[in-house]
Amino acid sequence: MAPGTAYQGESDKDKPIVNRLASWTWQGSNLDTLRDWLVKEAEGAGYSAFVSPTTNGAHSYSLIFIKGLNDYDLELFGLPPSPIRIGGNALEVVHLKTSGAVIADVWLPVSAMDRLPNAPFRLVASLTNRVCPNCRYAVTLTLSLYKGAGKYETNAVQVNPGEDVQTGNYGNPSHCAVVIQDEFRGSFECQGLEPSDKSRTIDVSASWEPPVP
Repeated sequence: MAPGTAYQGESDKDKPIVNRLASWTWQGSNLDTLRDWLVKEAEGAGYSAFVSPTTNGAHSYSLIFIKGLNDYDLELFGLPPSPIRIGGNALEVVHLKTSGAVIADVWLPVSAMDRLPNAPFRLVASLTNRVCPNCRYAVTLTLSLYKGAGKYETNAVQVNPGEDVQTGNYGNPSHCAVVIQDEFRGSFECQGLEPSDKSRTIDVSASWEPPVP
């Protein structure tokens, strides 16, 4: 952490790492200075950094750092002279690979996962693709009824392999097999996904895992 940062503790230490939140305070006076320092340090350590202002306004940022299974989210917020607060947590990740019309091999942070037994299962992961302003990698997988570890089939899969969000969403697979190992791990393989104009197809394989402790 940046000089002048004080560690405040970690919540829910008895829970899995994906449910924990660490917090710090920083005595500096410029939120942008802290943001830039964190991004520089992360990129120097081999992470890809993604920054966006949050819905709280100009005095808060969301920072996502991606490097394989080591993915983290930091939330910066505060208005000097009050200390700037930092909240951070490790992220679950999806390793997405596509072949066919579009080749992709990327790690995506999980933004939502519904996995209560005897209820619908939903996995959502996405990340900006910097090749164009509206390009994005994204995965959405849905099971109508989740019964725990086991094998499933579904056609409720949508993948964007890094294309424009308006035209690059592929779905309606010819076949899709899902294997769920446990509460935090699983994978799927799907063939024949196509965009709305049905002009091309991709095959997809993906797996999701908890962050490295």
